[in-house]
Amino acid sequence: MVNSFLELSNVQWSSVVKLLPESLPKRNPRGRPTVCLRSALNGVLWVLTNDSPWAHLPARYPVYQTCHRYFLGWYQKGVLLPVLVELFGNEGAELHRLVEARMRPARWEDPYSASVAAAAVRGARRYLNLARGAILGLGRQGPSVAP
Repeated sequence: MVNSFLELSNVQWSSVVKLLPESLPKRNPRGRPTVCLRSALNGVLWVLTNDSPWAHLPARYPVYQTCHRYFLGWYQKGVLLPVLVELFGNEGAELHRLVEARMRPARWEDPYSASVAAAAVRGARRYLNLARGAILGLGRQGPSVAP
């Protein structure tokens, strides 16, 4: 797959940095060392827009485990949706909906729910390609079907 992701511009970064809770100063300096939030967010956006596995994250970003940890934290805290909407508008909200469809829940109440969710995840891949094309301004993705 061709990497068509563009890094965040200074204007985009300044509009979303205030939404990230990690941008606030730490009270206690102990714990994990901090990483550049901008590069971590760029890594998360690279994975979401390219529909690639986390392990395929290019070396210019922090290690994939770090980017994935930030992604999960932002997703669970509800920060990811405002960031995507701020950056991409309605297409960002659609991308967030597709991300939600692909997330694995902690546990299923019954097997029927699991099979319905699995079908939704399989179907979400097709719509993710269309949303990714709209976000990147590429138009329709994939080969065209001859009549």
